[in-house]
Amino acid sequence: MTGYFMGGQKVTLHVFDILLYTAIPCIVFLLPMAYLVGDHVKTVQAFEKHGAGQFLGLVVAGGCMAFSYNIITICLIKFTSSVYYAVAGGFKVCLVIGFSFLVFDQK
Repeated sequence: MTGYFMGGQKVTLHVFDILLYTAIPCIVFLLPMAYLVGDHVKTVQAFEKHGAGQFLGLVVAGGCMAFSYNIITICLIKFTSSVYYAVAGGFKVCLVIGFSFLVFDQK
């Protein structure tokens, strides 16, 4: 699709390009869903309670963490494989469940 918008030129996409191209459709899809669920009310309440500086700081910090996580994920898949990423994710879930079973009280 990038080649179509660039006049048929051969365009190579890098990790950062893919991340930016997928961010826009995600925003377009998720903003109406957040409005339908009612998250805008909670957002306004948090903005009024904590002020603009702290609110925007937390939003930017969360965005930076999500951006970093996506870059790391894409690079991990690029340098290993998607199977390795899936197995590592499954192993991580097993560790989290086992750790929570040992640490938290079971009734």
